[in-house]
Amino acid sequence: MTARITLGTIIEDFSNVALWVLTGTGATHGTDTIYHKEGNASVWMQNTTANMYIQRDHGSLVDMSAGDTIFVHFHVHGDAGLTPGGITTMRIAFIEDSGVTKYFQFAFNSPGSLAEGDYCIAVKKPAATGGRWDVTGAADWSRIRYVSLFVDPFGTDTVKISWLGIRMGYSATPWIVLTCDDGFTTDYTIVKPLVESYGWHFSSYVILSKFGLTNLMTRAQCDAIYGAGHDICNHTATHGAGGLIALDQSALAAEIDTPYETLMSYGYTRSAKHFAYPYGSSNSTVVDAVRINHLTGRRFHTPDMFAHPDLLSGGQYLIPGKDIAEANWATRSAEIIEAVEAGRPYFCTWHQITNQANLESMLAGIAALQTTYPTLRVGSTSEYYNWLAGFPEPDEVSKDVVFGDASDSVGTLVPVKKYLCVTGA
Repeated sequence: MTARITLGTIIEDFSNVALWVLTGTGATHGTDTIYHKEGNASVWMQNTTANMYIQRDHGSLVDMSAGDTIFVHFHVHGDAGLTPGGITTMRIAFIEDSGVTKYFQFAFNSPGSLAEGDYCIAVKKPAATGGRWDVTGAADWSRIRYVSLFVDPFGTDTVKISWLGIRMGYSATPWIVLTCDDGFTTDYTIVKPLVESYGWHFSSYVILSKFGLTNLMTRAQCDAIYGAGHDICNHTATHGAGGLIALDQSALAAEIDTPYETLMSYGYTRSAKHFAYPYGSSNSTVVDAVRINHLTGRRFHTPDMFAHPDLLSGGQYLIPGKDIAEANWATRSAEIIEAVEAGRPYFCTWHQITNQANLESMLAGIAALQTTYPTLRVGSTSEYYNWLAGFPEPDEVSKDVVFGDASDSVGTLVPVKKYLCVTGA
């Protein structure tokens, strides 16, 4: 019996700002009583200059060896005067000695524009230097004294982050979600038969105004894809240049709600509630508009370190997608395997398929992973959401997963896992 989500051991709860020392020119920090997880507060930090960090000295060596995965939960603010997600690098270090000669550190590089909201990242602990980790000296997870969290803003951006929790030993069922953007004809002629040969489903995010144009699917082809159990999802009305961020409320409704209503009227009721932001860009206004009728929002051009999103704090509207760009399995295998080992979701995104052999290579590599990692799930966005929303399956019921009622964005009462959710407002 495999738990969907196992939280592991809380290592830092950030409930007491007095325990954390701030370093960085022009930087400030304080107590956040709005966004928090453990206790009744968290520590926020804000900066305009590079290399700001907060550090905690435990005063003695602490055993942080429990489990092989680290889970970090944080909130990106979008208050007036702030630049949500204007981040070049986030680094988290676990240090043994004051001379900083023995430590483990991983970097969350170039997150780009993270919209205001809650994020959870998960990464597998290293045995040695390699991949995302920098390991110095004879570092030992059972002998950690200092924890440091660094944020480097992008350019002159002012960024504010509340740290909500760090856990050791987090684990979760990994997922690979198969998605295609823009509704190219190759979704029907190439992707559909290949994915079906493995018994999987995929999601096609279509642009409503472009049905039937050159190299783009017709309504009949979309009907055939949906009828075979795959998803037809919303990718706006026009996919206009510049995306959605500059649009007013009326224009947002035309781009987001009108295609949703039309796709629902076409009978795509299982999947029209899933949305992909054009060019991957969004802010809190756009996300709020998507939430009105949709269950998820998939972004783009974002890193692949995010853990399964927390439904109770809206993380399902900030799902990262990874542009596969028709790479073959050898090109992408290392990062996909890393995500699977860390129990993360990995959203593969294709556009028009011009190299069928590389797609075949990717799908064959993913299929082979299911042999090595039997808990790995592969499927469409709607299948992933149904799993994420907590509908229990006989082989997945576990005391490590807590189910509770929460109203989703379309007013349906669904069981939702209550893990690492933001309390307060």
